[in-house]
Amino acid sequence: MKKAFTRAIVTTDMGENTLEVEWNDGQRDQFHYIWLRDNDPAIRSQNGQISHDPFQLSLDIFPTSVVKTLEGLIVQWNDGHGPSLYSYSWLAQHSYSPEAVAKRRPKRRPWNVAEMESLFRKHDYRSVLASDEALREFLQDIWDFGFGVMQGVPDESGTVLKVAGLFGFPRQTNY
Repeated sequence: MKKAFTRAIVTTDMGENTLEVEWNDGQRDQFHYIWLRDNDPAIRSQNGQISHDPFQLSLDIFPTSVVKTLEGLIVQWNDGHGPSLYSYSWLAQHSYSPEAVAKRRPKRRPWNVAEMESLFRKHDYRSVLASDEALREFLQDIWDFGFGVMQGVPDESGTVLKVAGLFGFPRQTNY
């Protein structure tokens, strides 16, 4: 069962260039207006791809209103865009305060050869391709350890690119 998000914003303060929020746990975050406007969840696709030209945004962007609701903050912008809804969970997940960024960093830990067999999971190639959960576990190992162990990979041309494409965009280089 998914745990309910319990953080909420107590106060907001519109500064010259940033929106400052205070959470019900006492944490304070600042979000730059240009960043909020550029990252409006409504104008991004599910994969985070933008559907606008960020260079067309005015550097003088600011909210004309910020309204707190049960769902999050509703922002109306001076360029006529909006209303933009920033849910509390979205704001918390996208906080770029030094504390929030430090919490999201991988908790890397050293390991040695003796631990390899017991420490590293072996991920089945076909399962990783077929299941979002298996892919998430494989990518989590890459995040935590810097690599993942995959078995059952076919010995066919193009397979390495297919695996690399699971977590990045393979680019051609001179190597």
